[in-house]
Amino acid sequence: SNLAQIGTRAFYRSGVKRIHLLSGIQKIGREAFAYTPLTEVILTGPVEIGESAFAYCKSMVSFRADAALSLGVKALYECENLSTVTLKACVSIGDYAIAVVEGYNTTLTTLELPACTAIGYSGFYGLTALRNISVPKVQNVSSYAFFNTRIGEIALPEIQRIYGYAFDSCRSLSL
Repeated sequence: SNLAQIGTRAFYRSGVKRIHLLSGIQKIGREAFAYTPLTEVILTGPVEIGESAFAYCKSMVSFRADAALSLGVKALYECENLSTVTLKACVSIGDYAIAVVEGYNTTLTTLELPACTAIGYSGFYGLTALRNISVPKVQNVSSYAFFNTRIGEIALPEIQRIYGYAFDSCRSLSL
């Protein structure tokens, strides 16, 4: 396929339920798939995921972006039924990227972000089931990044800065 970009609101409020995009897509635009009944997303090539690209996909249970470079602001915002998120190459997590503010996500328990160096403001806010996270390369953790999660422990070997309130209300946390 020669498709390199999916533009702003291209599939906004459409009926699309599953996406499997091979390499070639470089950018998914703002709100491209927001408010759709998506249940599964698989992205295999390097891609920049734009602001609110998959926001309010309340039926989504699985999101896999093997080579995603960045997860934009509110990219998976209010996807309250996510149980699996795979971001092997993602370098940065935007503000509210995988946050659930209006309710709670009680299914996503583990995140592995082996390449991530920065987690934005409220990046994982409201993921009340999140217990395990691996971020070995993270250098910056913004305010409220892990607000009200249930992570038990976190190793931050390359950390340079932890902003105020980053782990607010993480009652199970030990360093």
